[in-house]
Amino acid sequence: MVGMIRRALRWPAVALVLLGLGGPAAAAPQDLPGLAALRWDMSTQQVFDALPEARRLEPPWDFGRMKAPLRIAAMEVAGLAFIAMPQIDTERDRLLQVMLERREKDASPAAFDRLRATLQRDYGPPTHVCETRRRAGDPESINLVWRFPTTTIDLSFLDYRTSGILYDKPELVPDPTAPLLENRLVHYRSLPRRIVLRFHDTTAEHLSPCLARSNKPS
Repeated sequence: MVGMIRRALRWPAVALVLLGLGGPAAAAPQDLPGLAALRWDMSTQQVFDALPEARRLEPPWDFGRMKAPLRIAAMEVAGLAFIAMPQIDTERDRLLQVMLERREKDASPAAFDRLRATLQRDYGPPTHVCETRRRAGDPESINLVWRFPTTTIDLSFLDYRTSGILYDKPELVPDPTAPLLENRLVHYRSLPRRIVLRFHDTTAEHLSPCLARSNKPS
C-alpha cells in the first residue's frame, strides 16, 4: 500500500487540495465545479489531456451507459489509497463521473469511518443517508450523499460478508467423505467488501439512487 501511494500520479495531490484534506477544517463550500482539473461534460480527449500520466484502458472498461477509458492506480484521499476511474457517458462522449474504489481487506469499516469523518469535516452532514443494517444472514450497505449544485459526492460501504450468502465454486476438488453441500459452497468470509467514493454531475440523478429512497415519505 505504501508503494502504491508513493507511485501516485501528480493529479491526486491536486485533488487533496480540492477536498480540503491537507489542513484544518474550513467552512463547507457552496459548490464544487468538478474534481481537481476535471469538469463534467469534458470529452474523452479532454480527460486524456487533463490526466496525461494515467493508464489508458484498451478497450475501455464497460459500465453499461458509461465507459472508463483510463485508470489511476493510486489516488490518495484522507490518507487512503484508491483506484480511480473517470467514467464517460458512452452516447454523448462526456465525462459524467469519477469513481474511486477500495476492495477486500482495504475496504474495512475503520477505513470507511475515517473517510466519512473527513468528508463530514469538510462538507458538513450528508444531505441524504440510506442504510441497510445487517440482520441475520443479510448484507449491509451504507450510502451517504453530499449534494452540491454542480457536483454530487456519493460514499458507499458494501459488506457482503454474511453467513446467509454462500456461492458455488465448481473447481473445488470433491471430497467423497463430505456432504455435497460442503464440497461445492465457499465460506462466506471470501465474499467482498467495497468502499466506493463517487464524484458525479449533479444533473445525473440516476447515479444516486439514494436520493429517491431517502426522499420517500414515511
